[in-house]
Amino acid sequence: MERLKVKSSEMPLLPFSLLMSVYAGDNPDFFDCALKSVLDNNVCPNEVILVIDGPVSEQILRVIEKYQVLLPIKVLKINENIGLGPALAQGLLACSYDWVARFDSDDICSPDRFRKQLEFINLNPGLDAFSCPILEFRDTLEDERSFVRNVPVGLEDILRFAKWRSPLNHMAVMFKKESAIKAGNYRDEPSFEDYSLWLRMLKNGQMLNNMNEILVFARAGGAIQNRRGGFKYIKNEIVMHRKLLEWGFMKLPECALILFSKFLIRILPGWLRLRFYNAFMREKMN
Repeated sequence: MERLKVKSSEMPLLPFSLLMSVYAGDNPDFFDCALKSVLDNNVCPNEVILVIDGPVSEQILRVIEKYQVLLPIKVLKINENIGLGPALAQGLLACSYDWVARFDSDDICSPDRFRKQLEFINLNPGLDAFSCPILEFRDTLEDERSFVRNVPVGLEDILRFAKWRSPLNHMAVMFKKESAIKAGNYRDEPSFEDYSLWLRMLKNGQMLNNMNEILVFARAGGAIQNRRGGFKYIKNEIVMHRKLLEWGFMKLPECALILFSKFLIRILPGWLRLRFYNAFMREKMN
């Protein structure tokens, strides 16, 4: 399959929305850094749809107030915490523009993330969603324990990759609002909100792909150690793979083998699971 074009485009850059969600468990300092990286971009979003998912701390509210005078933030307040999937679903419906970028409340955008992604859209018509590799770091961007989470390029590789895990990096994705809504929008599928959406888009015949340049820096470690293990996560993973079977992405023997291999990873102690991810599912930065 021909690789997508990535050279600079002279076409006007499209307007877009940035969709974010924040909740009580977020770190206010990390949230501040995330919004600062949006402000420091050489192309800023035309609007930032910020979903406040339930009650949050005064520190988080102060960060929001600080950036409301610096960025075109539109706050969508939800009185009770409803979870990431339903929160993003409401946020997506509130977006005003055809293209929507996603970003997490504790990560950092590169200064040219949005310009490069908008140029990528201009040069590759027909795309419905795409992302890029991300750099995962523990403490600082200069940390020697940084790893790259790569993503596949080309539909054939994406379909193969999607049997095992999400083929797009959620915190670095851009997608068409209409395409995501046609596929059913985000749903209440804990830990797999984005994975399910990309699979449904693929099932609908929509075009997914990825850039091959790192444009987002993500805080890692705790998520793998804490959220990607345990029996609750295993239960959600089984539910997700049942859908993969129903949607025709794999056959039963293949599904059973994948789930068994993942079960062995999920029951590992958190520190050992992190080492496994870094050794076999990430690329060490030089």
